[in-house]
Amino acid sequence: MNTMCKDCARLNNGCEGCEKDFWTGCLLKIKNDAVDLPIIEAYFTGYTVPENIKRIASNIVRRFVISGSADGMYIANTIGHVGGCGDGCGNFTSGNVKNYDKIASALINAYGCNIEKYEQNELELMIRTGKIYMTAAVKGLKDRINRCRAERAKPKTDGWRKDYLARCIRNADDAADEIRGWLPDGHKPDYYKPGYINPNV
Repeated sequence: MNTMCKDCARLNNGCEGCEKDFWTGCLLKIKNDAVDLPIIEAYFTGYTVPENIKRIASNIVRRFVISGSADGMYIANTIGHVGGCGDGCGNFTSGNVKNYDKIASALINAYGCNIEKYEQNELELMIRTGKIYMTAAVKGLKDRINRCRAERAKPKTDGWRKDYLARCIRNADDAADEIRGWLPDGHKPDYYKPGYINPNV
């Protein structure tokens, strides 16, 4: 899947150049929109996982609110196996990840409850760069919260399902707060600040 317009075709690992903004068209993204969050080392205990793959997996878990204790390593193994740098069983030959689109498709198939198909471009970009993109992440998490609230409000939704959806809302809200917290205060647009109410929602 092509995630770039013709002016963005130079995007590769580590590139900070012109990237496609998935809602408002093509623009030159400022570096402050892409953030590196700390690796969640607990997911990779007992395995020798390349640093860039640990970072990608940690950020995917955060961004898409994936909460199982084995999911970080599952995602790392998927990146290694599909990306041509591992056997899918905890062994990695390098951190040279390829096949971004195939990795994204495999993760969407495995985590369809967490990752929407329309988020594939964002997921591919995260796999390419190892970063979380604030605009896309915060919008995606808010969309998830709104979907959960809408389902929870339906009269025929079972009590156990309502409890599950309430947990999903809390987890997505916590994830958005954590991601927003890593953007330096001097660079935070209004919509990243706590308490901001979007007039367009």
